[in-house]
Amino acid sequence: GLEYAAGAEENTCVVAGIGTAVEKDVIIPGVYQGKKVVGIKDGAFRENNTIRSVEIPDSVTTIGGGAFYNCISLTSITIGSSVTSIGSGAFRSCISLTSITIGSNVMSIGNEAFYNCYKLIEVNNLSSLPIIAGSEEYGSLGYYAKRVYKEGESYLSTDKDGYIVYDDGTNKILVGYVGTKTELTLPEGITEIYKFAFEYCISLTSITIPNSVTSIGIGAFYDCISLTSIMMPNSVTSIGYSAFLDCSSLMSITIPNSVTSIGNYVFSGCSSLTSITIGSSVTSIGDYVFYDCSSLTSITIPDSVTSIGNEAFYNCSSLTSITIGSNVTSIGYRAFWGCSSLAQVNYKGTEDQWNKIYIGNDNSCLTSAKRNYI
Repeated sequence: GLEYAAGAEENTCVVAGIGTAVEKDVIIPGVYQGKKVVGIKDGAFRENNTIRSVEIPDSVTTIGGGAFYNCISLTSITIGSSVTSIGSGAFRSCISLTSITIGSNVMSIGNEAFYNCYKLIEVNNLSSLPIIAGSEEYGSLGYYAKRVYKEGESYLSTDKDGYIVYDDGTNKILVGYVGTKTELTLPEGITEIYKFAFEYCISLTSITIPNSVTSIGIGAFYDCISLTSIMMPNSVTSIGYSAFLDCSSLMSITIPNSVTSIGNYVFSGCSSLTSITIGSSVTSIGDYVFYDCSSLTSITIPDSVTSIGNEAFYNCSSLTSITIGSNVTSIGYRAFWGCSSLAQVNYKGTEDQWNKIYIGNDNSCLTSAKRNYI
């Protein structure tokens, strides 16, 4: 299904694109119809959402700008030893890319070539370029990496169930999932669910997390629109921002007592969420945490919480009652804006304590509701 165009020299050609046939694993040939394949044209695979892996032969010397831009299913790529340049934005926004091998003769990498490849946890750098983990240089190739190496074995593997795992002997990180099951029990021993690990897994309905997991990363379940339930163990201590953003089918969740921090936007857009239990170790509710949770009817803020962020319960239009712990000292701007059904506030403190709470602007739904001092 690959398409070709004439190269700059006689008897050469470049890959110009891919046909309509679904291709998951693409192996680019070194020779096509007697002509040497020497390059990949600008934008050749741009925004192709089916290819999963690409193998580039040693005949290819250049990878054009935006060649694989926004190929959201691409998880791995091997760049041949003859490639000397990688164009600007060549792999930008390849959001599923977890590993890459950079050939030994790569001399230049264009601006933002790997920008927004936030799952690119490991880089095998065979070139002489000084790629450093965490650096934005060389097209952000190493910016998201935990490991950049020249020799040795990869720490990444995909098991028989489709889990992509990074295991360095100390940490066992679940990076992604390429399986087809809709009800998942994650492997034992996993210590971290990596950022955006299950992003756009739109068929996922339920998930059970083992008690070895201590953190759920940024956007880990972002836009899992069919996810209805999740079992979270007492080992989890942190939930990254946007972890369950737009999980519009999620109906209930219990945040265990082990969790100390809930990032911004964690449950924003969870429009089916009707009940939630917040553990007794959470100290703050961040900005926009329950933004537009329009089915939420009641919630209890434990005594451990000291602050409620900006627009935390914005447009929770079904919220009728809330219990607020006595240690809350601040409630952010528009924290309860649009909570038109809020009729009762149960406060676990005195009227004098309530009057000392800083309450940001546009919180009339909160301040005008009936208040009970417990």
